[in-house]
Amino acid sequence: MTSRVLLCLVSIFQVSATTDPSPIDHYKVLGVPAAAKPSEVKRAYYQLAKQLHPDRVDASERDAASARFKQVARAYAVLSDQEARKAHDAELQQAHAMRSLARKQQEQATQRQQQQGQQGQQQQQRPRRQQQQRQQQQHSPTNALCSKWLCCIETRRKVA
Repeated sequence: MTSRVLLCLVSIFQVSATTDPSPIDHYKVLGVPAAAKPSEVKRAYYQLAKQLHPDRVDASERDAASARFKQVARAYAVLSDQEARKAHDAELQQAHAMRSLARKQQEQATQRQQQQGQQGQQQQQRPRRQQQQRQQQQHSPTNALCSKWLCCIETRRKVA
């Protein structure tokens, strides 16, 4: 019976390794901390295996339990082997570093977009300021050719 379980674990390990490109946190699957001892990993695996084994659940839940059981078996296979566990830890660290790098790049891109948006707003505001300055110059008392009320009437006609 032990050899059947090992064959099952090995086949699950091979299938999962070829079809799953993203790293799965096996510690979360088993519900143990990353610093868990091998005895804690084993205890968590046995508890979950008892709950999720396809022969121990209702027929309606069998497919979901079978999929979850395979995840648990894969996690135990990786975490129970010291070499595989070290490789898994390195893979998790690398994935974490990649996520933080991607997050940082996204933040930088967002900041650049915000800066470009602010520059665009400033450029749009410049013509408005220039127009306001021209209007103030036209209404200034030093401009003897134009009276204030006449200029306002002309600008209203242009706008309408």
